[in-house]
Amino acid sequence: MVIWYNTQSVVMTTTTRCKDQVYLLHGKTTEITGSKLPCIRQALGLFLYQHLDLNKTRREASALVIIAKVQQLWDKARIPTRAIQHCQEKVENIFDDWRRLKKNKGRRTETQSSNEAKFCDRLDDLFDIAHANALELIKIPEDGEFLIAQREKGRRASMGGVDVKLYEMEQRRAVWRHKEEKRLCRSQSAMELAASSVTLISSGSDTEDELPVAGPSEQNIESPHHKYVKRGLRGTKSVITAEVTAALDRSKVSDRKATRMWANAQPDGRPAKHRWRPLFNAATFG
Repeated sequence: MVIWYNTQSVVMTTTTRCKDQVYLLHGKTTEITGSKLPCIRQALGLFLYQHLDLNKTRREASALVIIAKVQQLWDKARIPTRAIQHCQEKVENIFDDWRRLKKNKGRRTETQSSNEAKFCDRLDDLFDIAHANALELIKIPEDGEFLIAQREKGRRASMGGVDVKLYEMEQRRAVWRHKEEKRLCRSQSAMELAASSVTLISSGSDTEDELPVAGPSEQNIESPHHKYVKRGLRGTKSVITAEVTAALDRSKVSDRKATRMWANAQPDGRPAKHRWRPLFNAATFG
């Protein structure tokens, strides 16, 4: 009996397996799944996949690993994390350690073997990006205990299902916070509108009389806050003194006749340009 071997298929299979093999790792990681927080092996495998296979830069690959994948699981566990840039540096430092070991993999010395053993020993440890004061910031005791268990060797404990009551309470709190922000924005807008519409007038007695006459172009312009602007003001000027008023009052000259007398008394014979109004009550000088 003769057995035929497909040499080409055997070579292709061997080549594919070699491509999947990663130094000191079982393989690259394309997706982080599970009910535990990510370990160093998962974070490094995902970084290598983004950096080597998808040709992303170091900074782009580390950002995708932290923001798109790892951060989601830490948020799901309700554990506060460090700033993004510090998490990216942690991934890149692990990659630098792995690259230095790979560079010297041909040297089978005791130092190289010891370094490889130490690196492999911590691959399954927690990829810890928790905040420095995470245990103090966590409000739920079970979440703090879960973080402590994950930091142990073997990452004891796992995440359960979603707490429905807590989720509904947070949703109500988010809706209330959104309504409160909208209310504050409306209040701030109303205060700014009122502040821009108020006209400050000094307490002087002749302030209103000294207002200039608006030109034709200014009279046709309507203010956007017209309901707060006082209208009907015209330029006025006090031309009758107390002595003149007393003299006209003793002569029993009416206001109408006094206005005509003052208009005819102008040097050029033209009517007065300013509106006249009596400053004193005639009954006062009886």
